[in-house]
Amino acid sequence: MAVVLIGKIRKEKGVSLNQLAKLTGISSSTLRNYENQKQSPRMDRLEKIAIALEVAIEDLFESDYK
Repeated sequence: MAVVLIGKIRKEKGVSLNQLAKLTGISSSTLRNYENQKQSPRMDRLEKIAIALEVAIEDLFESDYK
């Protein structure tokens, strides 16, 4: 299972939840659900988030596969 690191990366970049919402066009409540693992983002939304945070899509994931 992969863990989405949106919140961690967003905070490291100094971007607020509201700023990310404006940059991506995704509501802050939906982004919060992604960060809290209550909802899984679709690929098109992951792409918007990655572009806004200036990271590769792969950087948004941490895999627990060892």
